[in-house]
Amino acid sequence: MPLTKPIPELQDELRRILLEDLAAALTALRELLPENGERFNEALALQGRLKDANKERIRNTIAPEAYQQRVDTIRANCLDMISALTPEDFEAPAQPHQPGDQSTKQGSVLYRVPERMPLRKPSICTIRVAIEEDALFEDIVLDENVQLRQKVEVSEMMKAELLDPEGSVFQIRALSATEQLIRERGYTQWLFNVTPQSSGEHQLLIKVSMLEFVANLGRYVPREISILETVTIIAEAQTDAADAPLKPAGYQFAVNAAAGQSAGSAPPEAEAPESNIRTPIPAPNTGSHVLPPEPPKMPQEVKATEEQAVRTKSWGGKRSIAAVLLIIFVGSGATYALTPAHTRDWWWASWQDDAQAYETYIAVYQKEGTANPNLEKAYYLRAARSERLADLRAYQQAYRNGIYETRVTTMVRRMETADLQQVRQSPSATNVRQFLKNYPESENFDAVKQAVDTRMELRKELATEIEAAHLSSIKSSTTPRNIEAYLREYPDSRQLNEVTEAASKSPEVFRVVKPRLETRILQQVEKAKTAEELKPVLPAVRKIGDTVTMRKVEELIQRKSIKMKSVWGNKE
Repeated sequence: MPLTKPIPELQDELRRILLEDLAAALTALRELLPENGERFNEALALQGRLKDANKERIRNTIAPEAYQQRVDTIRANCLDMISALTPEDFEAPAQPHQPGDQSTKQGSVLYRVPERMPLRKPSICTIRVAIEEDALFEDIVLDENVQLRQKVEVSEMMKAELLDPEGSVFQIRALSATEQLIRERGYTQWLFNVTPQSSGEHQLLIKVSMLEFVANLGRYVPREISILETVTIIAEAQTDAADAPLKPAGYQFAVNAAAGQSAGSAPPEAEAPESNIRTPIPAPNTGSHVLPPEPPKMPQEVKATEEQAVRTKSWGGKRSIAAVLLIIFVGSGATYALTPAHTRDWWWASWQDDAQAYETYIAVYQKEGTANPNLEKAYYLRAARSERLADLRAYQQAYRNGIYETRVTTMVRRMETADLQQVRQSPSATNVRQFLKNYPESENFDAVKQAVDTRMELRKELATEIEAAHLSSIKSSTTPRNIEAYLREYPDSRQLNEVTEAASKSPEVFRVVKPRLETRILQQVEKAKTAEELKPVLPAVRKIGDTVTMRKVEELIQRKSIKMKSVWGNKE
């Protein structure tokens, strides 16, 4: 197959694909290489190994750790293969495809629908059909959302749909033709863009139909539904029951001081009139005050109207717990008066259960810090209700090792993924700079750079800012993936010293990235022509601290006829 770009450029492109998606990289290789070539067979063998690993994983005959180790080994072999590509590997002519028999046969269906989807953010759902089951496991890395149905009757034409049984919960957009041909070899795939519009547990309906050609009508019509599978979807991460805000359950309670009084509570005659005084809560950034609900009257004075009773029955959830607590404690004036103000106000904030209520609570009690057990929960619930990045960051700043740290980090990552997709689709100076500002710890600056590189004017304007942001993120999030992405995107960077310094602070990370750092250092030494050009990289060489590396550097320097003393100072 004739190449449309130089080998080095093609290799860089394949490496970028490999970093993001092993299956996609193998597919790209197989499509580029001629079918009767040696490299094609190597790519085919790697795909076969990935397919075998996928089959074992979905059948639960291999542990997740062993599966991941196999995938990592295949990825490393693929990287070696990409690095060894030569123009001769692409010269053999491609074999023409031989279509097979399209008669009705037994096949299998694989589908992937995420168990959890973020509210009002798109997720990709996949359906695959193949005659040979092995074909379903090509070009895919399995996770817990992948399901398989075997021994399904398939025809030469089939139809796949993803439906919303409730009619208004999901926005579903098909990214593939609804009706497609089923080939003898390989798989046929349908993709759907699904955006949940309502939170909670809902259902998606997967429907795969076999089509039969009717000559009188001149078209295919459904003959049999092969699969009718219902999948439960959770549209957004649910709060644990222990941390859920209090909501009403739909009941009214009348507390009788004589008959229903709790042990240890103050008797009615002990109540003082001033015990019913309400403590105002100042609203944030305003001079106004929010008052907690007025304490209820004595039971004999309580006469709920019919309208109030109907409204009460419409309530649901745990807010009734807050209501009962308020009635019990406030009904006994002495108990209410002895209850700490931050506890009483927390009942009220939980009763309202919205971002503004929690923000009001934080504004009043944020100085109490860890002395107030409800404050951290208020920070978390404000962020969960508002879904604002600023509120999530406020929690992270206030509670670096907090109870809800994992949940908050997950929410931030979801936002980052959505914003990164926007940058990839429509790169601009505005949204790139906003991404750099919003996610300074991101490990995706290589993807941002790749998006910007598609536009020459943006590359000139933003290249320095993106590299600086990437360096900063390496210092705050020192991981092998972050460092290797930087070394790949900036092979001629003059900042190797900073990268090496950051990596050396984590022995485990340093052990992983050391070979790649050494390669980059030797490349820069090789390119240097004078002692002055060598000196900037020498701190990185010393930080590596490897005698083999030092010897290689010295050999390169001597080969260039540069005096060792002028490079190392007093060392000859």
